[in-house]
Amino acid sequence: MTMHPVSAGFIPLVDAAPLIVAVEKGFAEQHSIALKLKRSKSWAGLRDRLSVGDVNAAHMLAPVVVASQLNVGNPKAPMVTPCGLSMNGNAISVSTSLFDAMQATGWKPSRDPASGAQAVARLVKERKRAGEEPLTFASVYPFSSHSYELRYWLASAGIDPDEDVNLTIVPPPMIVAALGEGHIDGFCVGAPWSGLGAESGLSHIVAFKADLWPQGPEKVLALREEWADDQPQTVSRLVRMLIDAARWCSEPAHRDELAQILSGDEYLDMAVATIAAALAGRPPSDGAAEVEDHLLFDPKVASYPWRAHALWFYAQMVRWGQVRHTETNVLLAKKAYRPDFYRAALASALATPASQQDEIRSGELPSLVDSSAAEVRLFDGRLFDPDDLDGYFAELGAASR
Repeated sequence: MTMHPVSAGFIPLVDAAPLIVAVEKGFAEQHSIALKLKRSKSWAGLRDRLSVGDVNAAHMLAPVVVASQLNVGNPKAPMVTPCGLSMNGNAISVSTSLFDAMQATGWKPSRDPASGAQAVARLVKERKRAGEEPLTFASVYPFSSHSYELRYWLASAGIDPDEDVNLTIVPPPMIVAALGEGHIDGFCVGAPWSGLGAESGLSHIVAFKADLWPQGPEKVLALREEWADDQPQTVSRLVRMLIDAARWCSEPAHRDELAQILSGDEYLDMAVATIAAALAGRPPSDGAAEVEDHLLFDPKVASYPWRAHALWFYAQMVRWGQVRHTETNVLLAKKAYRPDFYRAALASALATPASQQDEIRSGELPSLVDSSAAEVRLFDGRLFDPDDLDGYFAELGAASR
């Protein structure tokens, strides 16, 4: 059997599980992939390793792939994604002192993201009137779901993320320490770091991504576009490998073993119990005993590269001044997500729909894919229509006035 060598980078997060399991449970070998994993400390570092060819593939923030096509965020080469790796998993946390101050406004911990944002808004106004320093919030990368979710959450309560608070970037493994040292007042990060902050007593979770954006895309398999187009058979093998690995990760009966695998020194290097809590949807939280769909690997919802998701990320880049809204940029954003690769990988089992947008509207989907994952509706109830970006921007502008 001919083996196809592939090197893949990852950040020590629970949602790197499909790549790690592909090695540890033999799915890579079953699909004739000789997969070598390389751990990175930051998203910028991993982006650069992929861009210059130090790795062939990467566990990557979904918006980074879109940003690479738009040539923003200092990419060295355009990237594409043939499949998703995970959904949900993020959480917004605040320091213990900010949590206490939120409660002093009358807010009570709950699963309602809007109420927490409104409590923060009251404090932001009080600090401004008193002439105090603005609050500082961190996300893990400017072009990340974490950044856009944090901004969306703040803006929902009338907070201007660029004027009323300070925003900064801290890599996931360093974010809890940054809060503990007083450099930031809150953060949005992926599992298990939000749980670790709560376990340590340094922070409290005030909003889960599962509530901010149910079935919200998170990490994807990122490839350099040139490499992917030159290696279509290898890409197909990678997609099938990851679907098998994701299916294994999704089984509740495998959670204990998965937590043990991920805890290894070469992977997350973290307590098994912390990882297990994230997998089971039981992160330490004042507002929830259990969070259903806290982190999703199930390929029925998490694997298909929906272009509606790419366009939502693009819309956030436009909203926050990272790119201009042009017809060319819309086409480039779509180009980052490659359902053609996904469908080719499963061609023997899946019908090929006529077009991506027809899939979203009609629900005529391949049998593996849950059409509900294509709908983009966040906690404020606003439905994002990828065919009406101008209408979306007009609605946002009206809401901010």
